Amino acid sequence: MSSGSERWIWCCHIDLSAPHPNAWDYLAPSVDRYDAAVFSLPEYAQPLAVPQRFIMPAIDPFSLINQEMSRRESRQHLERYGIPRDLPLVVQAGRFDKWKDPQGVIDAFCMASQEVPATLVLAGNTAADDPEGPAMYERICSSSGERIIIIAADDPLLVNALQRRAAVVLQKSLREGFGLTVSEAM
Repeated sequence: MSSGSERWIWCCHIDLSAPHPNAWDYLAPSVDRYDAAVFSLPEYAQPLAVPQRFIMPAIDPFSLINQEMSRRESRQHLERYGIPRDLPLVVQAGRFDKWKDPQGVIDAFCMASQEVPATLVLAGNTAADDPEGPAMYERICSSSGERIIIIAADDPLLVNALQRRAAVVLQKSLREGFGLTVSEAM
């Protein structure tokens, strides 16, 4: 794909340790047209003609999700979304897709909250390239209630506030190399 001094790099952040053979056979010739391929983990490497590099995911310390936020600012963001602060918060922030297992989060929360009362907040959005996302969102909305709050918003300041106030932040990904939301929460 190079033209002159330009270089094209194909970056893949998803788990390709066992790709669907037909899908990979279709995609690989296109990837081989790049100058290099970057994967998150060596386990995701594939037989390619181009050089492969491995770069672990990282957070942007200057993004709104990671900026310093006072308790007052955090409270204001939570209030804007109607999130109660009377019980510990359990938070998962991320896309509403099957690989983030939002229903599994709800099921686990229902079991755990029998022992320790808390409020669950699932905050996220659907990805434009995920045709199943809207259906997943609609499905989990049926679990929404007083102590299970589901928010569809692309609001990094809300995520920041939630992660700062949460007693527990989780990322119940079923198939992901490393969820950056875990690093952001730390």
